[in-house]
Amino acid sequence: MAKKYYQNVDSLKTVDELITAAERSLQTSAAIYTTSSNAPEVLKKSLLAVSGVGAVAAASAGIGATSAGVAGLAGAASFTGASIGTVGAIGAGALLAPVVIPAAILSGIGYILFKSKKQKELRQKVEYRLKKAVTLQNETIQKLKLYMKKLEHAAENLYEENMKLRQKIDELMAINEALMNEIHKMTSDLS
Repeated sequence: MAKKYYQNVDSLKTVDELITAAERSLQTSAAIYTTSSNAPEVLKKSLLAVSGVGAVAAASAGIGATSAGVAGLAGAASFTGASIGTVGAIGAGALLAPVVIPAAILSGIGYILFKSKKQKELRQKVEYRLKKAVTLQNETIQKLKLYMKKLEHAAENLYEENMKLRQKIDELMAINEALMNEIHKMTSDLS
């Protein structure tokens, strides 16, 4: 049997913190979270992983930042001297694909297998958070594409605005990566 990431309702705290952080970030165009900010721990890991990736992805605009794969990001990184982090290993295109929850996970097939009411309650709470996380990730992807497009079209003399956009792209990339990790864990627990 696969490893269970969420053993009880209390273990969903990191998911709740990430959902709250994603909702806050989606409500504003300014970057809220940085690696040194009061971001939840689950988000700090992703912020460190994608730090600077927004600038690198935008630099690869010659092949389209939203569909830039490993080659585009790696080339841009070597040109700018930046580190591409974990996002470069799988390509920005993979991170920007909308997520769909497999129907079998949410169909309730597993309810007859539960031994206790607590397990059923935990499953319902994980399913709710999974749906919320997927919705937020899809919203994050849409905003991320919008900000990357804005960055591509920003004038060269608007350095300060470019930096703000890059910070916001980094933040959204981190939130997206953290949501992907949590979605993977919840999907694993529910399958």
